Amino acid sequence: MRHQALLVPEVVLHIFAHVNEIGEPSYAERPLSRQTLADPSTTQQSWSRGIEPLSELERSQSIRNSCRVRTMSVSSDDDFHLLRSFPYDTCVFPKLLSLSWVIIFTRYLRFFLSPTLRSCYIAIVQPDLARHSIGTRCPALEGLDIELRSLRLYVTSCSINPDNVSLFEAMSSWPQIRSLSLSDPHHRPPQVTFRELFAALSQCPHLHALHVEIDVANIDIKLKTESFQHTSLESISYYSSPAANAEAVARIIFTMLPNVQLADTWGDVNTHLKSLRASSSLQGAGGG
Repeated sequence: MRHQALLVPEVVLHIFAHVNEIGEPSYAERPLSRQTLADPSTTQQSWSRGIEPLSELERSQSIRNSCRVRTMSVSSDDDFHLLRSFPYDTCVFPKLLSLSWVIIFTRYLRFFLSPTLRSCYIAIVQPDLARHSIGTRCPALEGLDIELRSLRLYVTSCSINPDNVSLFEAMSSWPQIRSLSLSDPHHRPPQVTFRELFAALSQCPHLHALHVEIDVANIDIKLKTESFQHTSLESISYYSSPAANAEAVARIIFTMLPNVQLADTWGDVNTHLKSLRASSSLQGAGGG
């Protein structure tokens, strides 16, 4: 079956739910009726049902038309089967600037990740999101809004070394996050202090794994005046910053992060922590 209708810009826009075009307001303002695209007897179903994916010629013509699209909100995946014939790394909307993705699955997200994309909202994150390499495919991206549960960033071309303010802002934006890893390949001096680390942790009660460089050389809290505990956190990373007072750091972790298990890379801090927990266990057993 030929897809001549798909070569018309209005039809391309209809396939992907709701589109606004910069410089072409008529496309966004004129409502499209399914009755103009399908038989009236089947207007309650996807108009593209039963239509085969596009041919090579139709794909190239469709992309030429879709270059006009600048803003898009995707709220239905009814017509995504038409994209199956496109090569895996093809961007169907190469000039897209803003994308709102409000459907559950991200399988076809790659077709919308343009190199010009500046703003992206993804309503529901699925495990396969990482394979789409948003940061690599969208170098112009300025804003990414997600409901996160897990995030790992490792960028070799630049250093990710958050300070107290940026870490707090990030974790305040992701209250449901379970795992956060911000790796610094250049190992610059850490800027996150214990006081602000715990302030950030208070924003993410479900966090169980944190990998971010912490300044363990400069202790800026007093345990006698602190009552905060984060009981969900189970692992916390340690990079290159040496602890000036290993016993004091161990006591902070013992008191405020009671369920954290340290790796051997923590050295003397881990030794002191094990000793504190052993003593606590003995005291508990003796009290019973």
